[in-house]
Amino acid sequence: MGAKEWMYQTFFVPYFESPYNASLAGALTFVLIWFVILYVMYQKKIIIKV
Repeated sequence: MGAKEWMYQTFFVPYFESPYNASLAGALTFVLIWFVILYVMYQKKIIIKV
């Protein structure tokens, strides 16, 4: 089980009755985490070009 699956099973499934709402909350949290990481990188002018 990966970190994403563990976080989903631990923090979202127990608090939402509907699996759709738990999945939505997990997806939004995942996007928010990446947004914060990338925002900090942008503020520090760390740009990774591929």
